Amino acid sequence: MIFLLFFLITKEEPVGSLLDIADSLFYNENFAQAETIYIELLKTVQGIDRGLCLKGLGNIALCFGDPAAADDYYTEALKIFKKEKYLSGEAKIYLNFGSLAFYQGELSRAQKYFNDALKTIGRVKEKTISDRIDESNVLMMLGRLFLAKRRYKDASDYLLRAVERSKSIDYKKGIIDGCYFLGSLFVQQAVSDSALEYFSASCSLSLKHRYYKSAYEAYREIGNVQRRMGEYDAAYRNFLCALNLADSIKAGKEFLLGEGELLHNIALLYIAMGKYHSALTFLFRARDIFEKMKNITWKRETFQNIGFVYTLLATEDESYYDSSLYYYDLANDLIKDKQGEAHYYNNLGVLYEKKGEYKTAEGNYKKALKLYQDIDDRLGAAKVLSNLGNLFVLQGDYKKAVADYKRAYRVIENIKREDWKASLLANLGFAQHRSGVPDEAIESLTDAVAIIEDLRGKITGQDFRSAYLDNKIRVYEELINIYYQQGKAEEAFNYAERAKARAFLDLLAGAELTGKEGLDSEVVSLIKKEQMLEKKIEFLAGTLEQRDVIMEHNNVLDELERVYPEYTTLKSVKPIEIKRLQSILDDATAIVEYFIGVKNAYVFVVTSTSLSVKKIDVPAVRIYEKVDKYRKIIKRRVNYTDDELLVLSEWFYTFLLNPLMTEIQNKERLCIIPYGVLHHLPFAAIVIGKDPLSLLIDRYDIFYAPSASVYEIARRKNKSRKAKAVIFAKADFSEHPEWFDLSLPGTKEETDSILATKALPDLRIFSDADSSLPQPSETNAKRFLKDFDIIHFATHGKLAPGDSALESRIILSKDEKNDGYLKVREIFNLEIDAYLVTLSACETGQLRGFSEVGLMGDELTGLSRAFIYAGSSSVVASLWKVSDLSTVLLMMRFYQNLKDTDKTNALCNAQRWLKKQEFLDRPFFWAPFVVIGDWR
Repeated sequence: MIFLLFFLITKEEPVGSLLDIADSLFYNENFAQAETIYIELLKTVQGIDRGLCLKGLGNIALCFGDPAAADDYYTEALKIFKKEKYLSGEAKIYLNFGSLAFYQGELSRAQKYFNDALKTIGRVKEKTISDRIDESNVLMMLGRLFLAKRRYKDASDYLLRAVERSKSIDYKKGIIDGCYFLGSLFVQQAVSDSALEYFSASCSLSLKHRYYKSAYEAYREIGNVQRRMGEYDAAYRNFLCALNLADSIKAGKEFLLGEGELLHNIALLYIAMGKYHSALTFLFRARDIFEKMKNITWKRETFQNIGFVYTLLATEDESYYDSSLYYYDLANDLIKDKQGEAHYYNNLGVLYEKKGEYKTAEGNYKKALKLYQDIDDRLGAAKVLSNLGNLFVLQGDYKKAVADYKRAYRVIENIKREDWKASLLANLGFAQHRSGVPDEAIESLTDAVAIIEDLRGKITGQDFRSAYLDNKIRVYEELINIYYQQGKAEEAFNYAERAKARAFLDLLAGAELTGKEGLDSEVVSLIKKEQMLEKKIEFLAGTLEQRDVIMEHNNVLDELERVYPEYTTLKSVKPIEIKRLQSILDDATAIVEYFIGVKNAYVFVVTSTSLSVKKIDVPAVRIYEKVDKYRKIIKRRVNYTDDELLVLSEWFYTFLLNPLMTEIQNKERLCIIPYGVLHHLPFAAIVIGKDPLSLLIDRYDIFYAPSASVYEIARRKNKSRKAKAVIFAKADFSEHPEWFDLSLPGTKEETDSILATKALPDLRIFSDADSSLPQPSETNAKRFLKDFDIIHFATHGKLAPGDSALESRIILSKDEKNDGYLKVREIFNLEIDAYLVTLSACETGQLRGFSEVGLMGDELTGLSRAFIYAGSSSVVASLWKVSDLSTVLLMMRFYQNLKDTDKTNALCNAQRWLKKQEFLDRPFFWAPFVVIGDWR
């Protein structure tokens, strides 16, 4: 680790001399100009002024990574100051020597120099501003020193004293640096919010006062924090800001120290994002800098990472293996110890493993293992043993794999690295299952799941990643597979539910769930603490401290479950017990729950008296392909006379429904719990008979739920009140740049038609199509939604992709208080008590995960899930962009039906009616709307 450099900047008493000008230039980070003046002055000045010139040159050398030259300058300057009995100068040099020792990692020597500097300053009788600045800088460096020793309280005390001292003399650079190092303090304590706050303050002040080097460092560290938090876009923006400032810092002198490290950081960011060619671009730029600096450590690290990226790229083009080997060899040429050599052979093992040259890979792994054992590097040995296990898995020798995984696990069993343990246990479980010991596999996989659910993050670091374990959902899938083979349906169902909860937790990470209005202050405090600890867990990934924070977080969750159980439904992976689920099902209802893994797929059927599980006899990837194609055909607005639509629909019946028809034949309604891509499949439109044509909706009322556990929550919320209704109808989107040309004139017709039916009781309307009505603004929604039982949105909806899923939104009118985007993260914090929320918008029911073939689990977020948590028992949403005409007709009929029956029967009857109308019988028009939540 290279410590962040503190630049000892002191401003001398203004005497109108060139020396004062040089010091001022240095103070303002114009390093090249300051250096020129110092060098010129050395030709003529003597005594104290000469010492000050030498001190200035030493500071510049230290700034730009030349500690040997800095030491020489400081030594010569100290001799002069002692001869002249210039105490202020002596104090400056002790401070500089301490900084130099600190930079070189000699903390005890650094502390001695800092203490000497403080004592010397104390002997100065009439202290100048320069002396007081020195005093502030010494306190700052002592704070940094204790930070390096992880003595956080001492570090905080000294840093805060330094900032206060800097404020008292208006020493702006001291304030800037104080904020920066307080940010570093919070980084080490894994309090990312506070770290970002202090780094941002340092950056803002630096830019304001044109301290571009300080701003550069603050941007870099903001980016590093965000990279570790997985906020890649934000990290890239801040790295780019730092990079753009590099030219301002150079000002005629090469800015090497830090610039290469920044380029390396950007490369690591691109590797994490999977953008390998971009990573190479920055690695090569970093390499050029480190070669120029003759910095062997960083050169070796860069060569290793270039080789690693080429290995990753070789999956696309095998010629990259040669490039990878070339750079690994370059790195090896710089290695001077057995540990580096062992790392080299391990890298070669990974390379040849990916090439399929298993014997060569094994030979390299064994060389690495022996070297690690020779130097008693147990952790390195464990990594190699894990890689050997992976290698034997690829060759089908599962017993050897089990032996090596067990050896690796014994090495790290007492190390607080939970991510490594989860990964090894998962790998071990896979190998045990395939070697014919399923009960042992269950034990290993169950332990892995327990850690995964604690970590609330990624299953593993790269060091212990299996050759086939792509993501944590694979662990759940393997357990489901084993229990299915053993005929244990309840256990298999339990892990299917836990997988859904796990996937939802991953998407929810980072959401600010502040809780509902009127919560007790103790509950609010617990919620804030839980969210702080959750961020800390993520931030501490890969550190020894993470385990302790996980335990503290679990204790807080246990307390929240006692005082505010509703909150913990979002934060827990505890599934509903099957007997409890069966107790809330009537004899007419069956739950049909799907699980699609990477390799296998399953369907569970739960009734009030039975539970069964069937394996879907088709590769998971084929299901994704078929759903994708099916939706594209439906959007062509064809009917079942189209052979493609008919054949695909029959395919879905054959593989997704036919295996369970016996279990559901006497039921009246089905609760479909999809998984992944199946959230995009309109089950109602599946053909279950051809002569005559019969669809699933012709036989059953159909509703949906995100999971069985969420269904139970939605059912509990249902108070069956239909006394008051509200419509938020937006037709004009000109105030939103993204939507300005996508008006929805049909929303007025939809509102008028619903109003004309008199189906909704005590109806209030918010609309921008009638100036006499209140606006359908986000502000009004947040204010009034809690007052209504039936809530209808007629407007655009947008689903954000990928890691931005919490930014999915309903588009409303903007005003001075709100931007008009009612986002998922905001909906979670609403207080509503609704019987029904209808999202009569475009694609509001579509969920993340579509087209992510085989890699993602149930990537459930969606506006519907947010509204259920906020207080609605059910949501009506659409699966694709809907027709204005069919939406108007369906909503009119739906609300008319709702007066006399339950919401699922009301919607299904409206769809049955609509599909009998001429032209509107095509599934494009009637099939997209679904009820999500409680059917009643």
